[in-house]
Amino acid sequence: MGDDVNDFTEGPWDVMPHLDGYPAGRLIDIRQRDTGKQVACTYNQTRPEMQVRPFAASEANARLIAAAPDLLKACEMALHRFPPSEMCPDADCDGCEQERSLVLALDAAVNKAYGNEVPA
Repeated sequence: MGDDVNDFTEGPWDVMPHLDGYPAGRLIDIRQRDTGKQVACTYNQTRPEMQVRPFAASEANARLIAAAPDLLKACEMALHRFPPSEMCPDADCDGCEQERSLVLALDAAVNKAYGNEVPA
């Protein structure tokens, strides 16, 4: 890995079983499949007075994080097939509005992943 902000850890990533034994919480690791290197983790408080979200939400967040490399690749593949520059220019075209929304959402997601400005 270099110092470039876009030097993503190569996927696939996997969610590891939760680890108990942390003070007042559980840790869920997301690790790179081939190397076992930690990519990210989610943490959940187990003491009721400190809980900010249910443990199931931490598990769901971990699965979403682990899916990130696959989701980015799928978005990039879709944009290669349907580039924004080739969208129908007719704003009144019935079928094109849904396609335009889809392509713009894919483009925004990819730009967000690369740290580029994403219009609101």
